[in-house]
Amino acid sequence: MNYAQEKKILQTKKRKLKIAGVIVGVVLLAIFAMLGGVYAITSWKYKVGKPKLSARGEGEMRMHFIDVGQGDCTILELPDGKIALIDCGSGTVDSNKAVLRYLNALKVDEIDYLIVTHADSDHAGGASEILKYKQVKRVFLPLATPNNHEYDLLLAAVLQSGTAYSMVCPPDPSRVETFMSVTDGEYPYTLAFLYPTTEMVDNGFDELKDNELSAVVWLDYQGVSTLFTGDAPTQTENKLILDDTLGLFELYGVTLSQTEILKVSHHGSDDATSQLLLDYLHAQTAIISCGENNEYSHPDEAVLKRLTDAGVDVYRTDKQGTIVITVSNTGEYQAFSPN
Repeated sequence: MNYAQEKKILQTKKRKLKIAGVIVGVVLLAIFAMLGGVYAITSWKYKVGKPKLSARGEGEMRMHFIDVGQGDCTILELPDGKIALIDCGSGTVDSNKAVLRYLNALKVDEIDYLIVTHADSDHAGGASEILKYKQVKRVFLPLATPNNHEYDLLLAAVLQSGTAYSMVCPPDPSRVETFMSVTDGEYPYTLAFLYPTTEMVDNGFDELKDNELSAVVWLDYQGVSTLFTGDAPTQTENKLILDDTLGLFELYGVTLSQTEILKVSHHGSDDATSQLLLDYLHAQTAIISCGENNEYSHPDEAVLKRLTDAGVDVYRTDKQGTIVITVSNTGEYQAFSPN
């Protein structure tokens, strides 16, 4: 083979290598375009294994108490179509799957309010994953004791996401974002923080532990009222009763004593759900969120007895899985498990 032939063969090989390189590059670009890069790959795990859920009816409100194991997460489909999350699970793999697959089953891409009652990981741990995969309009951050590592992680996730945030606070003219109630339109409802107090938010708090800072939220639609207590202890329950009897909640359109549905505090721990609270409320239905065979022995037998003695129907995520309560536009409600 002469020199000219060798040169021609070498040039042909180089052309083939260049063409192959271009083809590989085009294929890789096409793959990443179809999958949306790493984001689509990592989000795929939340788009499979979704529960089968019906669509919300016209003027209907739905509360989904998600089975996240030993933790808390409630998804609210408000009657005007807004979406609120009260707590977001522990952030474990299983907890994140439960929450985000459920949100995807509801076809929720945008969350109006992400409310974190307190910074304990079983309530706040899933925030970073939710902020990563869902558009959140506003996060309500809890009060926290100094040097609280779990709170620091929560705040870091919110700041990284660039989401607007505020402190949990009862409706306050100086904080327009705290007015979550909808008083006009076809389907008005009341959604308000009852605790912590505005004074605590503005002036600080002394010698209170994390659970004693847990936010409490009240929701009413068509006369059906629900109290979300986070991990609030008996001390907070007593404060709520006192403030209600003094008429302080009337400014928010809240009548605590007429509460029919109770989200039981602290996974059914005996440091809450006192007899005084049950005597004061008009509770007919209670939801306890806790993990199956959890190490804390939640819910406590004494709490279960107080609830049953008060004639309250008790639903538990460790026994029945996710619990759904629907409230119709005529003020009728029902509780069931979609599992």
